[in-house]
Amino acid sequence: MVAAVALFAAASCNKELPRENLPTVGETVVYTASTDGADTKAVLNETTKKSEWVENDAITVHDGEKGWTFTTAKAGANVDFSNSEGFGEYRPVLAVYPAGTYTVDVNDKTVNAYIPTYQPARKGTYNEGAALAVAYSENDQFAFKNAHALIKFTIKGTNIKAVEFYGNNSEPITGNMLVSLNEDNTIKSIVGQDTVFEEGKSEQWTGKGTWMKIYSEDEANGWCFEDGATYYAAVAPAYFTKGVSINYILADDTKIDGAKKAKNRVNLTSSTILNIG
Repeated sequence: MVAAVALFAAASCNKELPRENLPTVGETVVYTASTDGADTKAVLNETTKKSEWVENDAITVHDGEKGWTFTTAKAGANVDFSNSEGFGEYRPVLAVYPAGTYTVDVNDKTVNAYIPTYQPARKGTYNEGAALAVAYSENDQFAFKNAHALIKFTIKGTNIKAVEFYGNNSEPITGNMLVSLNEDNTIKSIVGQDTVFEEGKSEQWTGKGTWMKIYSEDEANGWCFEDGATYYAAVAPAYFTKGVSINYILADDTKIDGAKKAKNRVNLTSSTILNIG
């Protein structure tokens, strides 16, 4: 079972849950116009708590009318992104990680993006398609800002194949998100948006995502999480006014609702890690 942390023993208190700082993704990213790349993937360096780019990482650069895929051939915190699709000269743009299809208003510095409700687990890091970061630029450099927070937990046992996380007051933490930047290009707000039903697409439900589910893809381990391993899930920042709860889904599909609950308020801001034990 997921190891309980002291915060759950003190559920009646109004203290903040323990959090860790999550530095911005790729603090300075230079983008050029040369070559194109492949898949999108990123990693969290658990030693430095820093999100780093990996080889063939991809971002979308959008001028408000069209989006271009830029990729990097190197790994690290500060890397060059490039494109060979005729992007043209530098101009006001918004860049989004991960690469994808987005609705962007460059003048208002807003992006309609998505944080998935269902996230395949990655031991020691987060899923490459779940974490959301945004940057504005009028030149050749990006200073990415995280539009997400991370939920951290460590598994104790060998019979858990999924963990669900949610706020006790149904705060929107996944699904469609409207991300807005301030004048200084820091995060202004991240607001959950109603999801529209579209046949044939994964978002076949309406309403904001008020929970998230992270599940194991470890076939060698019976499709369960690894005993003693740490995992991270990405969620939108939220003020959990009535605390948070988690459910377990066991190997035999038994679901334990409210396996852990904390009633104390939590103000989970972007670029922080909430350690639920």
